[in-house]
Amino acid sequence: MDKEQLLLVDDDRGLLALLTMRLEAMGFSVTACHDADTALEEVRRQRFDLVITDLRLGEGNGLAVMEEARALHPDLPVLILTAHGSIPGAVEAMQKGAVGYLTKPFDDKDLALWIAKAMTPRRMSREIQRLKQLVSELYGLEHVAARSPSMQSLLQ
Repeated sequence: MDKEQLLLVDDDRGLLALLTMRLEAMGFSVTACHDADTALEEVRRQRFDLVITDLRLGEGNGLAVMEEARALHPDLPVLILTAHGSIPGAVEAMQKGAVGYLTKPFDDKDLALWIAKAMTPRRMSREIQRLKQLVSELYGLEHVAARSPSMQSLLQ
């Protein structure tokens, strides 16, 4: 199975490098961006399984990244990170479509839990499609052997 693709956006290059290493250690393929414009170019260029973005970016903000990414890919889950957590900020992010809102500093376990929660619907959808394909390959009507004209007519 291919690695799940994450887009990570944070203007703190040290934290960006650290989170990239942690996420790669968790088994993800990570595209790291330090600004909103680069992140949006990546969203237009390739498909991601999850976006993790800082709320406040140097010359942009994570909500704008989230809104544009979700405009291009409506089912794309977005997790917001922030060092400036507030209840109104969390409510706004969730109302605009974020699947989670995590305040810095955070524990790796908390991050892993939020990622798992955010990606569960997509993972389940992929598994359902895989199983449907498997059932079709194993039990599809094309595997029924019939010689009589009436059975062949029925199968058609």
